[in-house]
Amino acid sequence: MKRIILAVTLLLLVLFCGCSVKQQQMQDIDSNINQLDGTISALEEYGLKKLTFPDIKGFRLHDIYWVNDDSILVILNDRTSKNRADFTKRVYYTTLTDIKPQLVYEGPFLGNENLKRLKNGDLLLSGTDKALRIETQTFTVIETIQFPERSFEADISYDGKKIAYVNDKGLFVDTIPSSKPILLFERIDSEKEKKAPTEPKWSEDGQILCYAVIGNEPFKYVFVTPDGKQIFEYAIEAHGFGWWFGDDQKFVSVSLGENFGMTPLLAVIDVNNKAVYETEKDGIISIRCQPYRNHVLYLQSKMDKLEELGHLTERLILFDTAMEEEKIITPDFKYIFSYELSPSGKIALIGNYDNPENEYNIYLIEHAHSFEKQ
Repeated sequence: MKRIILAVTLLLLVLFCGCSVKQQQMQDIDSNINQLDGTISALEEYGLKKLTFPDIKGFRLHDIYWVNDDSILVILNDRTSKNRADFTKRVYYTTLTDIKPQLVYEGPFLGNENLKRLKNGDLLLSGTDKALRIETQTFTVIETIQFPERSFEADISYDGKKIAYVNDKGLFVDTIPSSKPILLFERIDSEKEKKAPTEPKWSEDGQILCYAVIGNEPFKYVFVTPDGKQIFEYAIEAHGFGWWFGDDQKFVSVSLGENFGMTPLLAVIDVNNKAVYETEKDGIISIRCQPYRNHVLYLQSKMDKLEELGHLTERLILFDTAMEEEKIITPDFKYIFSYELSPSGKIALIGNYDNPENEYNIYLIEHAHSFEKQ
């Protein structure tokens, strides 16, 4: 009888332990599902959709640009490049309804790219030393425009007829093809005084050229006519890149903020009325794309979780400059590398949300310009 009782007791213990193990396994599975659901929910809450772009061996996602509301250009960096002179990039075109990347360009391409649509409909992708003119029917490069020798910054006007460029002598404006360059700002590099022009940017109508001046005086933006007549200037501390609004009258820039020990400011410069509207922000802010109507898309980097996570947290915020309202449109990312507003206000971005291997993905957001409460 004792043996029977002992056997039954052992059987019950085995069953109980088995159930406990199985229950723990189920709890672990549930926990993993909940974690996964939490990740998905965080993205879905903000309307982010991950775009599946083919993995191309040896290359990494670098930049993204809208062609129209249904198609994009994606730029990839060659990970294997060690020599800056041989730095290779690939440019692909694809529609969003059918992801079949078409190779537009492969070859050396230096610097941070800038894409604009010319008045005739062609796309112009500019780098440090040259620009690629891309025809939008077949998406092929129809012209490579080499920037003037020894220049290290340049911007071509939207009609494709003028170029503003910077070299070690100063800022020049010339025609395309070259005729007689006009010196707009001469670089000063003496012991007592240092002034250098940088970041030339044409307004869409080509009537105003904006450039920045750096040196031992406060940083400032200067707005001039193509022949150099000054219209307006504005000084701002520790600037970020600036961009024209589509109305050719306003320009936006930022003071970067906390990492410089300064108050982050977003400044809208009304060149036509010679007025500046500053809005105080939070964190470290930067702008990497042109505004859409009155909406400015900016990147906010926060340092409050740096010790805990080992990296900054980054999010995109859309600011309505007319209503002075803004909303956070992404959850916190580990890193956001590139972002762009479409012609109708959609957003595409390249970032790392939670990938431990620091791989980037492409995400899309529709209707981000709506300021309805989330």
